[in-house]
Amino acid sequence: NFNYSVGTNGMYQNSQNLGTLLLIPEYTSLSAGVFAIANKRIGNLNINAGVRYDTRQFTGHDSYVDSLEDPVSANTPGAIHRFRGYTSNFSGVSGSVGATYRFSPDWYLKANIARGFRAPNVAETGSDGVHDGTVIYEIGNRNLVPEQSLEFDIAPGFHNKDITFEVDLFDNSINNFIYTKADIINGQQQYNNQTAGFGNAPIFLYTQ
Repeated sequence: NFNYSVGTNGMYQNSQNLGTLLLIPEYTSLSAGVFAIANKRIGNLNINAGVRYDTRQFTGHDSYVDSLEDPVSANTPGAIHRFRGYTSNFSGVSGSVGATYRFSPDWYLKANIARGFRAPNVAETGSDGVHDGTVIYEIGNRNLVPEQSLEFDIAPGFHNKDITFEVDLFDNSINNFIYTKADIINGQQQYNNQTAGFGNAPIFLYTQ
């Protein structure tokens, strides 16, 4: 009546800018995580728990372009320093504890508490250009910290071969939530008109 799993996973990414419209820098990213999950049954009570630790590092690379935004070397005459290099490191813990109790073969009650973690991505930290899907000029924020959430839920329910009925009550709070906001100075929306073909693109800033 007891089982558990442990494991690890990781990912390496190398992203290059080969398109004609630059939004984020070229970058390398390395992520790794370890986790453990356990489940225990005691009579009509089933308990499960898990914990996970993640770490992520990504490095945005220096990038130089000419007046047409074609990539060039740093020592090319008239080269524009399009993206400045930077490195971000994030780590965090996620976990949950939950239980289900069966009052009868049909009636049950389940509850759970969980903590979540999400590291900022390269778009949120390194953007500096027009997003061609929204036609806004996005500017990333290298000072962002990971989002963290705390969630509670409880649900009584009924289940047999003909009927399934459940009422779910939950609360989820997110700290350091990442989003974009309009760049407003003295009550005026700011614009960027440096990208050919996009006119005055409204500037939005990543914040949290």
